[in-house]
Amino acid sequence: MTASVPRDIDSELRSIANFLGAGRASEAAEAAATLLREAPFHTEALRLHAIALLQLGRLAEARAQLIAALDIAPRSIELLCNLGSVELAGGEPAAALAALERAYALAPTHPAVLVGLGNARRAAGDLDGARDAYVAATRAMPTHAAAWLNLAAVELALGVAADAERGVRHALTLAPNHPEGLLLLGHVLAAQRRYADAEGAYAAGGRVAPSDARFPYQCGLMAEEQKHSAQAAFMHARALALDPSLHHALGQLVFLKRQLCDWGDLDALSSRLRQRVAEGAPGLAPFAFLSEPAGADEQLQCARTFAAAIEAKAAPLRAHLAFQHASSAASQPPRVGFVSNGFGSHPTGLLIVALIEALREERIEVQMFSTGADDAGPIRQRLRTAAAA
Repeated sequence: MTASVPRDIDSELRSIANFLGAGRASEAAEAAATLLREAPFHTEALRLHAIALLQLGRLAEARAQLIAALDIAPRSIELLCNLGSVELAGGEPAAALAALERAYALAPTHPAVLVGLGNARRAAGDLDGARDAYVAATRAMPTHAAAWLNLAAVELALGVAADAERGVRHALTLAPNHPEGLLLLGHVLAAQRRYADAEGAYAAGGRVAPSDARFPYQCGLMAEEQKHSAQAAFMHARALALDPSLHHALGQLVFLKRQLCDWGDLDALSSRLRQRVAEGAPGLAPFAFLSEPAGADEQLQCARTFAAAIEAKAAPLRAHLAFQHASSAASQPPRVGFVSNGFGSHPTGLLIVALIEALREERIEVQMFSTGADDAGPIRQRLRTAAAA
């Protein structure tokens, strides 16, 4: 009888890790499953199998493998961090936060734990808590570029764009030409209304990642902000050519072509746009869609889809804040709020100012929330005066 040759498990684990590093998740999953048939309780094999399943989008299976591994090694930092990633990918921020809090209790200065904790807190709507975790991660490992980028992203979400810019620029010194870093830098500069600078950052990202449609799309948005409509249309068309499923680029392209009186392929593009709206494609701006020869039902569908995306994005923050409106006495006047970026020398401001002034004669408390900058013009002043009356 021939003696069986002992398996070189370490070598097989290295092979699986190499598959994962090369983006060959299917081969990694198959190799890990084969190893687990011989060593079903090997925690590292379970962990690598879970990572492969995560990359393949098989989240329930990945979670099951990690839970099984944690039953064997409940204090494993790596397993808890991986479980947090799986829960986040499955849209379960509370479960992710629970896993990362366990890891944090075991290793409160571990950079990967801190970054994962920040990710979980951010997904759960706790932006301040996420910022604290990312700051701690940058202190624990100052050369961790991803931690700096995550910190910059959450600072941008918190509205401190100047701090975000410092963070992302520092990250880019650690990882020059990082595509996600250049994309985030563009977002940060755009938030400061430095549109030409933002366009330059996006263009740099496009040179680093020429097949990534996000970069020409963002360049198109910045060109729009600078009133360079032809250039904007060109960039949106380029983005759409790179990624035909980039629906918001299609919407902006059609909108701009109408403004430019560019009728080339417009009918086909418009039909394609209306079909995307009917399918519930995300990211199509209702304002731009108003220019299309679409019925009221189509316009409503576009608006509802757009609003649903905003609702989904705001839901974690709303849940975290647990905000409740204060009750008011029946004798108090009703309070009405208006939100717009057009409270100034803008068509919205011109059209609404007389309405707001007329409401002063009614028993209504008016509050106005501007998402745009104060242009210090006469319409802005009239609106402010009317709202304060």
